[in-house]
Amino acid sequence: MADRLWGKPVKAHLGIADMPPELFPKWLELFAATLDDIAPNQEAKAWFMTTAERITRSLMLSLFYNPALDDPARKRA
Repeated sequence: MADRLWGKPVKAHLGIADMPPELFPKWLELFAATLDDIAPNQEAKAWFMTTAERITRSLMLSLFYNPALDDPARKRA
């Protein structure tokens, strides 16, 4: 594997049929557990987790967000 990941993560994840949003928090837990084993220190773990959480939020918004659900007119009904 290359030293860096490149590509289009949203496009790659769109190709996975029936992927529920509930998997993302589980993946973050597994990633944190892996970092417990391999990160050289807590500062490195914090940096990687912050990055992973940002990527997760971005993917979740891209894959599952429905702007119609935030329509103020719907909230008044």
